[in-house]
Amino acid sequence: MCGFIKLLRSAESEWLFFNHPNAYRLLTLIAMRARLFAGHPDGLLPGECHIGDHKTLGLTEKEYRVAKERLLSVRAIEIVETCRNRKKGATGRATVGTKVKIISSDIYDINLDEQGDRKGEPGATEGRPKGEELRKKESKEDKKEHTSAAASELALFLYQQIQTFKPDYPEPNLAAWAKIVDSMLKAGRVAENIKAVIAWLPSNDFWRKNILSTASLKKQFDKLELNMQQDAKPKSSGTQSFTNQAKAYFKNGNTYAGYECFIDAMGITFTSGTTQQIFLFGSGFEDKCGSFLSSRGIKLPLAQTKSAGIELSDHELQTILKVKS
Repeated sequence: MCGFIKLLRSAESEWLFFNHPNAYRLLTLIAMRARLFAGHPDGLLPGECHIGDHKTLGLTEKEYRVAKERLLSVRAIEIVETCRNRKKGATGRATVGTKVKIISSDIYDINLDEQGDRKGEPGATEGRPKGEELRKKESKEDKKEHTSAAASELALFLYQQIQTFKPDYPEPNLAAWAKIVDSMLKAGRVAENIKAVIAWLPSNDFWRKNILSTASLKKQFDKLELNMQQDAKPKSSGTQSFTNQAKAYFKNGNTYAGYECFIDAMGITFTSGTTQQIFLFGSGFEDKCGSFLSSRGIKLPLAQTKSAGIELSDHELQTILKVKS
């Protein structure tokens, strides 16, 4: 291995270095391994190399896979050949790792158009782009629509969030996912809002089962945002607070406005003579029991009571009338 590579002090380089160090390390390895010219016995063309030995970088298989997807999503590299689509050799087995090609000089410039041709070596210049050809190619690449770093970040974040509740979720095409997120950003969506919705997803049992791609995220985003905002609202005092106050206020055996009180796990019973009125805890307890208490001059602080003197029907107030023999 000979020659040299250039590290550019670019915004892309700094962003990858600080935000995705594993991807940065993998790209460094690719830049060092990439062929500068053709004619090698391994058949690699300029800019190409083999990767897949994640232990060399001190990464787990999952960390390596995520780092590779990150480089693909920002179009730093492209996959030329994998073990699945590689033609098998004479042994019938493919033992070499994934063949990739470095396609961007935003971070590393491996000087494909500056290294001198090696004379006397067969195929030394075969497949090697000339300086003018390389500049034309890069010009065409620049004209292509690139996804933003923010879109790539959000696409990867969604994948990571899905893995928190479904670890066996297969690897998606993060580059394709990022394009969809990019279209959301260009349509006026705010990156911070998208990230907030993605972060909220695992906590919602319904939506997390239905948002398993950026396509579904884009389609349902307005509903997701509204649901997230609803979940973020503080819970109203409601039935639970009133129930707790009622349990704390009333005591078994005590008499309130002529009614003897009895409390159990199901509700509160008020007894007066031959009449018993039973209010069950749960939906409607605050309104119904509060109305009954208000009509008899008893009012708890959080009771949302009806006007005093209201007639309470057996059905409406879950009241059971019992006449003692």
